[in-house]
Amino acid sequence: MKIICATDFSSESVEVATIAAHIANSGNIPGSVALLHAFEKKSGKAANVKAEELRRARAEKQLAAEAKRLGKFGAETSAHLIPGPADAAILGLQSEQEFDLALLAAFSGPAPGQSTMGRTALSLLEQSLVPMLFVRRPHPLQDWLLGKRPLRVLCAFDFTVSARRALAWVPRLAKRQACEIFVAHVADIAGHAEDVGLQPQGHLGHEARNPAELLEEEVARRVDPVFGGLSYRILISDHLGSPATRLLHLADREEADLIIVGSHQLTRGERALSGSMSLELTKEASQSVLVVPLRAAAPEEHLAPIERVLIATDLSAECNSAARRAIAMTPPGAEIVLITVVHPRQLPNRAFVRHVADPRFMAEHADWIERSREALSTVLPAGADEPRVRVEVVEDEDVAEGIRRAANRIDASLVCIGTVGRTGLTAFVLGSIAQDVIKILKRPIMLIPPEEP
Repeated sequence: MKIICATDFSSESVEVATIAAHIANSGNIPGSVALLHAFEKKSGKAANVKAEELRRARAEKQLAAEAKRLGKFGAETSAHLIPGPADAAILGLQSEQEFDLALLAAFSGPAPGQSTMGRTALSLLEQSLVPMLFVRRPHPLQDWLLGKRPLRVLCAFDFTVSARRALAWVPRLAKRQACEIFVAHVADIAGHAEDVGLQPQGHLGHEARNPAELLEEEVARRVDPVFGGLSYRILISDHLGSPATRLLHLADREEADLIIVGSHQLTRGERALSGSMSLELTKEASQSVLVVPLRAAAPEEHLAPIERVLIATDLSAECNSAARRAIAMTPPGAEIVLITVVHPRQLPNRAFVRHVADPRFMAEHADWIERSREALSTVLPAGADEPRVRVEVVEDEDVAEGIRRAANRIDASLVCIGTVGRTGLTAFVLGSIAQDVIKILKRPIMLIPPEEP
């Protein structure tokens, strides 16, 4: 592993540099550490030129000695004395070389959890090209690297791309030494479950499910392929306030040594409007924090081929034909989910019902859903009854939202929708489900027009 580590020669920086050397020299694969010291001139006056030269010579000597010390741990170590502020020096070196990780000491406050973020940390959170490990309590990391105890790791997960990037770091650490792993999802559980289309109870007599249980299953379905058999616990926490505050509570409760979080690298203006969970965690945590920025190079496992395809049809002849074409084009081995969306308060004759608890409505609505499911099954080509293919009837008041929620729920790699081919004034007046889905869904979409007559 290639690591960049900043030092100011303090005792804290010495501990962090030692950790960097141990992490870099992983197993039988020697790594490298770029040890960096930012040399800022105290004054530009001519009278102080000699003093500045002495300071620089002293810094060069200290840097060379520290690099020599780190080399004894087996990692290739290079020394970099760079003039200017620390953040500019670190970012400049990142632009010149490729690194896997940056390490910095985070002991600037009177006590862990009470530190104030300096310019260097804030600038790196906003601009760093590589993940950043802010070391606040070095001893748990040191003991873990020496094999004395497992590292208790809490990884924040919220279904976003940056969260998946953060997840990918957990197995990398677990390969180094044993880890006890917690994956924490903090949200308004009922709201999030509804947003991704997790319905606690339908009209077919299925037993009601707790939204937290449904979310836990969805988290596990995304985490398992990344962790590849690693043992872990999922923490689902219902919280309407600051997610960072709740995550800090969970980290303290579980006695975590390290928090891993993804970062969208918001600008200062964006942080002022929406806040930044990675910034709050880095500022307030009593643990070390690994921040994985969205700008960092994506791990290979996140450049996966198409794994799940969602195909939507309204059961019309045109859309069913498009669905069959989409099924035929789906890559071998990919999971196929064929759906149609029905209104939860509507009967097949399009009449709306106010009292959905009425037994007569429930029976007729359940029958409609079952007939819709049977109609979906007829769309599948012969021999497509493999485990990788399934049909679902989604209940939603808005068809486009129903497709979006279903796609989010199954984490679809691709969404396929048939279009009716409206153009001109007809399209302007009537609109298009496909157009609505394109506006609200942030996933790859394939539109299949009607075939040429």
